[in-house]
Amino acid sequence: MWYEEFNWALMFVLNTAVNLSFFLSGDVFGSDPRWSCVWLSLVFGAIFLPWQIGGHLPYIMSVERRERHKHEKVDLSFKQIKKGCWRSLTFRKPSTSSKDWGEAIGAFWMFGYWILEPVWVTFIASTYSQYLSNK
Repeated sequence: MWYEEFNWALMFVLNTAVNLSFFLSGDVFGSDPRWSCVWLSLVFGAIFLPWQIGGHLPYIMSVERRERHKHEKVDLSFKQIKKGCWRSLTFRKPSTSSKDWGEAIGAFWMFGYWILEPVWVTFIASTYSQYLSNK
């Protein structure tokens, strides 16, 4: 799970870098509607990156460390990988415990992932769609 989150952080670093370069090379307060996307992406990156690096990834690493100490030795045999894949497809643990969902970090992550990110992506797609249709 840590690798997935690291890749998300990397994607947002790249997104922020691209938007920052666009921001530094153009008319910041111009009439081009794409500027609202740049501003939104920069604000999102400014909030997301510190949270991901300072909160979420350290939390995941602490959980993984606790799990590793329970099992001590990691078995990466084909049989164990097959068993793990099958378990991930079939095992479900319905829970309303905040601990099972990552406590405050998990709640913040779910809010961002299921609410903020779709709104952000929809806004950018809508803005670019309107921009292209007006050309």
